[in-house]
Amino acid sequence: MPNLMQRALQSRFRISTQLYAALAGTASITLMASLVAWFSFDRVSDEQERVGGQTMPDLVASFRLAQRSGALVAAAPRLAAAATPEDLNRVRKGLAAERVAFQSHLDMLLARGSSRNEEMGRRGGALIENIDVIDASVAERFALQARSASLRKDLDSLRNDLADALVPAIDNQWFFTMTGYRSLET
Repeated sequence: MPNLMQRALQSRFRISTQLYAALAGTASITLMASLVAWFSFDRVSDEQERVGGQTMPDLVASFRLAQRSGALVAAAPRLAAAATPEDLNRVRKGLAAERVAFQSHLDMLLARGSSRNEEMGRRGGALIENIDVIDASVAERFALQARSASLRKDLDSLRNDLADALVPAIDNQWFFTMTGYRSLET
């Protein structure tokens, strides 16, 4: 055994031994680099599948939802600016298609089940509720305008009836005060 140890110690200075050691080291480093690359590519593949299968569809659906919400938000001033009930109905018809498209994109996003999507669902629901409130308030404004016009017409009629009844009564009272009589027969 001591002879074998001495030969091994002396062979370490030989060029062939050094070349074998260098080749073994290079092969082991190449093997380790290959393993690291394999694990890295596997991890990149998993992340790419996650991005392609979950994140990108969520991003695309969110972008489409943002476009539709912009159309709904743009409809709010048109609703508020409607001058007649016919204008309001025309805006409502245009808004109905946008609302259906918005709701379908919102439902598609909610079906994906992410917590961020649930927050967008709440905010999307609030947007639809706000549009409904604006629509209802504009319709109520027209109803109040119609009722106000009707009451004005009734008030004008009542004022004319009152004037028809009061003017002769005031005239008679003036006559009675000036003449001292209490009735027309006297």
